[in-house]
Amino acid sequence: MNHRRLILTLASVAAIGLLTFWFRQNFEQVEQRRHVDMEEAARRNPLLAAEQFLRLMGLDTNTGPELSVSRLDLPADAVLIIDAPRAALGESGNRRLLDWVANGGHLIIGVDPNPPAEATDPILDALEVNAEQADENLNSDAPTDYSRETLGLEIDYQPLRIMLTDRDDMRTALADENGYHLLEFAYHEGSITLFSDLLWLRNEHIGEYDHARFLYRLATSFAERKPKILLTHDLRAPSLLDRLLERIPLTFVAIGIGLILLLMRVTRRFGPLLPTAAPERRQLIEHIEASGYYLWSKGFASMLLDTARQRVKHKLYQLWPEIEHLANGEQRTRISEITRLPTSSVELALFKAAQHKRESFTRQVRLLEQLRKRL
Repeated sequence: MNHRRLILTLASVAAIGLLTFWFRQNFEQVEQRRHVDMEEAARRNPLLAAEQFLRLMGLDTNTGPELSVSRLDLPADAVLIIDAPRAALGESGNRRLLDWVANGGHLIIGVDPNPPAEATDPILDALEVNAEQADENLNSDAPTDYSRETLGLEIDYQPLRIMLTDRDDMRTALADENGYHLLEFAYHEGSITLFSDLLWLRNEHIGEYDHARFLYRLATSFAERKPKILLTHDLRAPSLLDRLLERIPLTFVAIGIGLILLLMRVTRRFGPLLPTAAPERRQLIEHIEASGYYLWSKGFASMLLDTARQRVKHKLYQLWPEIEHLANGEQRTRISEITRLPTSSVELALFKAAQHKRESFTRQVRLLEQLRKRL
């Protein structure tokens, strides 16, 4: 049985070897190049066609950097094209864009006719421009989109997305009966180009009309040499993790200082530890005194004084029972004779209402104690 298994194993190995030899003799590896479309990449980046076109034209073009509120690292003389709502940058981020333009940058943006409620746009405010959605009834015969000549080129715009301004010092302007679709202003050392929409710049439209030629002319018209082009299509507010990563050195320094201070606090000790002291027991008089202060603070002065008076009167009536049946005036006179205290003091101690001032109440209690000691 073992010899039969050995023979079958050897035969199988020989068959596999012969089959491998035959396959290698009759087949060979051939390298084939196939064109892979960029559908997925184009779906992720709507400005991909514009970016590749500018690169073919010899311009240094890249996808724009991550723009954040706290940091804006852009070349001084670059052209930045933003095809995304700028609300994610916030007011601070948009002001940093303005500062970058003032130092020589060229900013190309599309305006949002429906900005978030109560949102401010420092760029439009600085240029005195308003973005609006035109009323469809103003020109009912107008198509949904149409072409207009700009700098000798045919460009397709959305007719109902417009801009309004009272300024007349723009470098370039394109308008129709509803409003402006293109405005270009000088801003200090740089320039800002506003479009009512940038749909003509996206992948599905860049090949139509003269859009590609217009983009090239727009990107190179305000620079003595070929500028660096940055295309940005997605602006997001930085997350908490991004903010921490931006500040990792400072974060670690702060954590290290905190740990050092904590260790200094925990480990600072000289000599042996003292034994734990036994809890101190207070005297009964301290509890009584604390209770009295509490009742006084809550407005129970009359109750405190009446309790002390009842104790004194009980002792007084035990020693001189006849005084209990006398009128108040006769009681004051008789008690004054017994204790040799003035009648006014006896009246204040035993018969007048409790005083609300602390000094007067203390005097009543002190007179009551003197009266008790003289019985």
